[in-house]
Amino acid sequence: MEEIDRHILQICHELECSFIGPNLYKLEQLSLENNIEILVRCLWLITPTSKEIIPSYKLSKNILERFQMATSITNLLKKHNVLGEFGYQTLLYGSTAELRKVFIAVVEKLPKGSSLNDIEQYGVLDNLLRQMSLDPPLWVPEFCRRLRMRREGRFWAPPDDEPDNFLLFTSDGYIFDALAYGNTRSALANIIRTSELTSRRISRTKPRLPVKPSIPRLSDSQPDRKCSAPEKEICEHSDNESSDRRNNLAELFNTVAEKKKMLAEMEGEIAACRSKVASTIGSFDPKWDDIISLLTQPEVLKTKMVAYLGESDRRMEKLEKELQNSYEELAQELEKLKNQQLNQCLPREQKVTEYQDKLDTIRREIMRTDIKAEKMRKRLEKTKKRDVDRVLMIRRIMEMTGTIRKQDREIDKVFAEILTVQRELKWLTQTLYRTFNTIEEALFKETEDQKGERAYKLFGKLHLSCMASVEAIEWNGSLSRQNEELLNLIEIEKQNRFDEQLTRIESDLRIIVEENKKLCLLLEDNA
Repeated sequence: MEEIDRHILQICHELECSFIGPNLYKLEQLSLENNIEILVRCLWLITPTSKEIIPSYKLSKNILERFQMATSITNLLKKHNVLGEFGYQTLLYGSTAELRKVFIAVVEKLPKGSSLNDIEQYGVLDNLLRQMSLDPPLWVPEFCRRLRMRREGRFWAPPDDEPDNFLLFTSDGYIFDALAYGNTRSALANIIRTSELTSRRISRTKPRLPVKPSIPRLSDSQPDRKCSAPEKEICEHSDNESSDRRNNLAELFNTVAEKKKMLAEMEGEIAACRSKVASTIGSFDPKWDDIISLLTQPEVLKTKMVAYLGESDRRMEKLEKELQNSYEELAQELEKLKNQQLNQCLPREQKVTEYQDKLDTIRREIMRTDIKAEKMRKRLEKTKKRDVDRVLMIRRIMEMTGTIRKQDREIDKVFAEILTVQRELKWLTQTLYRTFNTIEEALFKETEDQKGERAYKLFGKLHLSCMASVEAIEWNGSLSRQNEELLNLIEIEKQNRFDEQLTRIESDLRIIVEENKKLCLLLEDNA
C-alpha cells in the first residue's frame, strides 16, 4: 500500500496539486478537499471539455454545491468507464481504502500521450529533447509571421490550407491588409475582381451637344444700310437672349426625351407585371376563381363576410341551447347511474381491492426483475468493454504475480521458522520428560529413608510447577498471537477513519437541518 500511495502522490506532484509538500507520504494525510482536487485534475487531463462542467477544483462550503460537485464528478467518471462501484457518498464520506481504489482506477484512465507518461516511456534526457523539438522557433521573419508560415527543415512553408504563391507587391492597400491579417482568400478574390474590371472598362455615354442656333441671313434684295449705335446694342442684346432661350429649349427637349424614355420603360415594366399577374392567375386552378373574384371585388367580399358572421352567430346561439339541454339530460342520467351504482358498489369494491393487491404484488415483482436486469446489464457492460489495454493488464498481472510470489516466499519462510521453533520445542519437551523420568526413577529407588522420600516429594512439586510453566508459556504465546491479530484489526479499522466520516456526516446534517429550518420560516412568512 505504501508503494501505491507513493505512486499516487507522485502523479499528484506531476499534476501540480496545491497540497503537495515534503512531509506528505501517505493518502491518510489528505483531506476531503485534497481528494476532490486530485480527481478534478485527473478529469481535466482525461477530458479537457470537463472544465466547462467543473470549472474549479475547490470544494464549496455550501452543502448543496458540494453534493452537486461530487455527483458531477461521479457521473463523469462513470461516463469514461472508470471501474468500480462508487457514488458521491464515497467521495465525501469514503474511507482511505475506498478512495485508494478510485484513485487507482482513475490513474489507469489517464491518456498515454500526456506529460505524466512521457517520463515513463522515455528517459529524462529524451523527454527534454522531445520538448525542445516540439517548441516553436524563437525568431520568425516578419513576412513569414504575417503569412502564418511554419519552419520545415531549412525552408518556411505555408499552412496546408493556403496556396504556395502569394502576391508580394500591389497598389491596392486592401490586398496588403488582407495578407497581413491572414485573409489570403479574400485578397485573391479582390485581385481577380480588379483584373476583370481593368480588362473590361465600362464605356460612359457622352452628353448631347446643344442645338446650333440658326441665324437668318440678309437677302440680297435688301439694301445695305448702316445702323446706328443704339440699334446695334439692341440687336446684340436680342441675339444673346434668343441664343439663351434656344439653349434652354434644347435642354428642355432633352429632359422631355429622357422622361419619355423613362415612361416608356415604366410602361414596359407595368406591362410585364400585368402579363406576369395574368399568367399566375391563369396558372391557378378553377377552384380559386371565386377567391380571385372576391379579391377583385372587396365590397362583395365584405357583404358576404358580414352575412357569414351573422349566420355563424345564429348557429352558435342554437348550439349553446342544444348544449344546455344536453347538459341537463346528462345530469339526469348521471343521477340515475349514481343511484344504480350505490346498489352494486359493495361486491365491486371487494373485487377492486383484490385486483389492487394483485397489482401491487405484480409491481413488486416487476421492480425486483428490473433491479436484477439492471445489475445484469451493468455486469454485461463490464464484460463487453473493449477499451482494455492489454499491455497494461499484462503488466498489472505480472506485478500481481510477482507480489504474490514474494508473499508466498515470505509465508514459506515464516512457516519454516515456525516448524523449526515447533521442532525445537518438541525436542526440548521430550528431553525434559526424559530427564524427569530418569530423575524420578533414581529418586524412587532412594525413598527408603526419610530424606529420599522428601526429595521425591520435592521433585514431584518441581515437576508440576515446570509443567504449569510450560502451559503458561504456551498460553502466553496464544495470547500474544491473538493480541497481534487484534492490533492488526485495530489498525485496519483506524485506516477506515470512521470517526472522521461520522464528524463530516454530522456537520453536513447540521447544516441541512439549519437550512430546512430557514426554508420553513420563509414558507411560513410567505403564507
